[in-house]
Amino acid sequence: MKYNLEQVLLLQNETFDKNEPPITINVKGGTYNFGNFKVYKFYSGEDALSCLDETKVDLAILDIMLPDVSGLSICQKIRAGGHNYPIIMLTAKSEERDELQGFD
Repeated sequence: MKYNLEQVLLLQNETFDKNEPPITINVKGGTYNFGNFKVYKFYSGEDALSCLDETKVDLAILDIMLPDVSGLSICQKIRAGGHNYPIIMLTAKSEERDELQGFD
């Protein structure tokens, strides 16, 4: 299956490990254009859900550990809404049971 990846939702925990680089440039939440991509970046699950209610995205990148809502919960809401675009899950968890939870 071929996907048209033009609009990307990025939901990242703002308190990333200072010894590791952030997954994108270190900017506050908002909308940014990178080449052909429009990236909607959020640090709050509630803000990301609001964006998803109003915006069609082609890819979601979700951090599992967030301060307000679990990234797994966001993933379940996306799928329950009938959306089948790709979702990439980010996690610092290393237990196999935690990793497998994303497939449910």
